[in-house]
Amino acid sequence: MLSSMTTQVTPTRLSRAARKEQTRAALLTAARTVVARRGMQAANNEEIAREAGLTIGAIYSNFSSRADLMAALWAEVAGHSS
Repeated sequence: MLSSMTTQVTPTRLSRAARKEQTRAALLTAARTVVARRGMQAANNEEIAREAGLTIGAIYSNFSSRADLMAALWAEVAGHSS
């Protein structure tokens, strides 16, 4: 009789900095999508958070304001890192 051998793979846990960077990237991607769909003036934080699958708190943990988020998006689109 053969015994069944299973190997458990423990997922690598991201550092806090890596999680924060991942969240920031998700928010910028969502912001780009929402702005493309609705325009910069109509895009709001609630819709951006929903698009990213995150909370409003995630936005304010990564950006000081909506203007800061939009500036980071503008810099990304222009090819600059923020």
